[in-house]
Amino acid sequence: LLRTLVIYAVILPLAVMVGWMTVDLADFDKTSFAVFAGIIFVLLLPLLLKWYHPVLIFSWSSFITLFFLPGQPALWMFMSLIAVSVGILHRIILKRPAFVSAPAVTFSLLLLGTVVLVTAWLRGGIGLNILGSSTVGGKTYILLLAGIVGYFGITSLSIPAGKAKLYVGLFFLSTLISIVSSLIYFAGPSFYFLYLIFPAGFASVQAISETSGSISRVAGFSTGTVAFCFYMLAVHGIRGLFSRWWRLLLLTGLLGLGLMGGYRSVIVLVGLIFVILFYLEGLFRSRLFPVLCGLGLLAFAALIPLAPNLPFSVQRSLSFLPLDINPAVRANADASIEWRFQIWRALLPDLPKYFWLGKGYTLNPTDLYLVQEAQRRHRVSQHEVALQSGSYHSGPLTLYVPFGAPGCVAFLIFLGVAIRSLYLNYRHGDEQLRTINRFLLAYFIGRTLFFMSAFGDFGGEITTFTGTIALSVALNKGVCRKAARAPQPVVFRRTLSLQPASSTTG
Repeated sequence: LLRTLVIYAVILPLAVMVGWMTVDLADFDKTSFAVFAGIIFVLLLPLLLKWYHPVLIFSWSSFITLFFLPGQPALWMFMSLIAVSVGILHRIILKRPAFVSAPAVTFSLLLLGTVVLVTAWLRGGIGLNILGSSTVGGKTYILLLAGIVGYFGITSLSIPAGKAKLYVGLFFLSTLISIVSSLIYFAGPSFYFLYLIFPAGFASVQAISETSGSISRVAGFSTGTVAFCFYMLAVHGIRGLFSRWWRLLLLTGLLGLGLMGGYRSVIVLVGLIFVILFYLEGLFRSRLFPVLCGLGLLAFAALIPLAPNLPFSVQRSLSFLPLDINPAVRANADASIEWRFQIWRALLPDLPKYFWLGKGYTLNPTDLYLVQEAQRRHRVSQHEVALQSGSYHSGPLTLYVPFGAPGCVAFLIFLGVAIRSLYLNYRHGDEQLRTINRFLLAYFIGRTLFFMSAFGDFGGEITTFTGTIALSVALNKGVCRKAARAPQPVVFRRTLSLQPASSTTG
């Protein structure tokens, strides 16, 4: 009876409070959502402790945000903290290793994290407006540090070889949620409340493109379809794609749908990773190489008469090719390139002063507001706003300007160590994982080259690099080494006889 009374004493007030706060859910009150999320979290805690690892890998590229928490952090950040905490508890309670061992990768990430923290400390701290700070920009610091913590979250458990394809699917296919953003936009304002959970950034790109010009860019389709292409390459490889005609047809259709976003980077990135993977599979000397070249020439020949009639977003994606593109579309694409050159030319005189100590991410919100207002009144050019906000649209600049030479050295060390680890896992890993390990190596190298040359954002893409190497380490249970050769017995061709040693005189 006493136990029953205690249970009712806890449940009844909680039920009254939940019922009272339910009324505020219709007004999208964040406090009410936070309370409900907290209750659901407690109820699902046993399941979460069991399945936190696959949920973390799924959320890594899902773009899902926890809108009811201050700062609206991404779901993968929250799951990373849970995974690391559970790993540490396992170490304390069960006396077992907390994380999959990869010492070189761990050292490089800790070095990179140290550079981030030291730069933030010397440049005024991590300013978070949600905590009452007079400066902004600290969210990028949090994103970088969370990307490093997320590596340890993914490597807190090893992935069984039999579930490798499942976890690779969770890692890449969760990006298909970006398509939901575009579908919500097509559905109309009645469904816009879903943007509280799903990313609104892809839909905003489409809305801005439609209001500012005649090019409608469905950005969510580009990101989602490209991720599906990567999943197919990771699971089947290039040989596997060509072994089934419907796989090749599906890949071609997905790439065509991805061009609706108007991003030239879709073809550049997928083509770069495809060429690297083609080389790693040793296909340049196979019969597939001339066949593929012939198919490419036929596709290009078919595009010549079709290019002027394609949607403007597709024409923009193909604008770097020598095709008959609409002049307005080509001018729009060329203006984007010229805008980047303006940013680089404006930053060039200031680069030496950031050599030893980077600029950091701390921003004065008043200065940013004044520049934005001046841009609306056409007093300053558009690239001035990008300079003030730190959006340089260049991977090396987004690394060097905030963190200087120390940040560049630390990141290059991480890239070198990660590529070497991926290569060792590809060469000496389990044969069952060979196709996946080969793709992860090609994918990491391709993303690195793309980050350094075409387009990149260090704060936004750190999760791509740390997530890829973490997935490889978890799949291969560390970094594989070449197995030591067993000692071979010495075999003599004739029978040996022992003779007494003879002394020589003279």
